[in-house]
Amino acid sequence: MRAYRNGTNIKVVAENGVISPTDVALDFAGGNVYWTDSVAYVIRVARMDGEYSRVIVREAEHIKPQGIALDPENGFMYWTAYWTAYWGNGAKISRSAMDGSGSKTLVNTTEGLKWPQGIAIDIQGQRLYWCDGGFHRIMSSTLQGGDVTDVFSITGLSPGYFGIVVDDSYMYWTAWALDHITRD
Repeated sequence: MRAYRNGTNIKVVAENGVISPTDVALDFAGGNVYWTDSVAYVIRVARMDGEYSRVIVREAEHIKPQGIALDPENGFMYWTAYWTAYWGNGAKISRSAMDGSGSKTLVNTTEGLKWPQGIAIDIQGQRLYWCDGGFHRIMSSTLQGGDVTDVFSITGLSPGYFGIVVDDSYMYWTAWALDHITRD
């Protein structure tokens, strides 16, 4: 859905084929809205007015796309996903062209993923940041998936990290079990 910033003029942007939208990202220059659908196992794109909605990535059954981040300047889309059938035995960070072509896995469970959720791009620093709700940490890698780093973790607490954004100086994140938004 979309609305003006004051909450008025609410409009359904897409509904056909949408089951459980999880995350959303905008390509302002291209005029497109992208979203993950964790129950349909797909990533979809449509014009910002909802026209021309279509599936651009179809994951295998039980692979739930979660977070999505766009790098329109370089023409890439990044997303997180995990296997629901194996809870923690299969997870990945992937990248493709913004039309969904050329999909490849950048980071997987061998690099310490469990339930990756939100994902953000630091264009200036050329790094990805993501939340892992299963291992209770925030991680980072290069845009090509190298140099995987544990940025921040909480031991003894299960906050369920979920959403993340970054700017030039900070990262901000949300967690299911915390009653506040955090900045580091």
